[in-house]
Amino acid sequence: MSDLETGRTVESETKGSPESNPSVRRVDDWDAGRLHELATGHDTPLYVQDLDRVRENCDRLRAAFPDADLRYAVKAHTGRAVLETVREAGIDAECASAGEVDRALAAGFAGDRIHYTAVNPPARDLAYVVDAADRR
Repeated sequence: MSDLETGRTVESETKGSPESNPSVRRVDDWDAGRLHELATGHDTPLYVQDLDRVRENCDRLRAAFPDADLRYAVKAHTGRAVLETVREAGIDAECASAGEVDRALAAGFAGDRIHYTAVNPPARDLAYVVDAADRR
């Protein structure tokens, strides 16, 4: 039997159990059959995101910090669907490279919702980022 069929716990970087840490998920929390179908129908590794969970986490952050300017570190996950979900939840993009700015723009972030935080960026990258954000 595969891990998908047995419902093996899928652990995040943090330790704990689903009861003590909501970031720990079990395969049976999802549709294990659908995950197995996806894994056998596509090349692996296969990355599957739960966009409802992303949306819920964004909502939880906004509720916990209603007056904060929240920013998602694009480097954490550059997938377009995740970035679009974060943008739709009203959270800004924090980018540390020109490539991350490109990803944020492609996901529909307006230039004024992208925060470029590169440390000592090359002048050409800085010029590119300013120009790219202005074109939006």
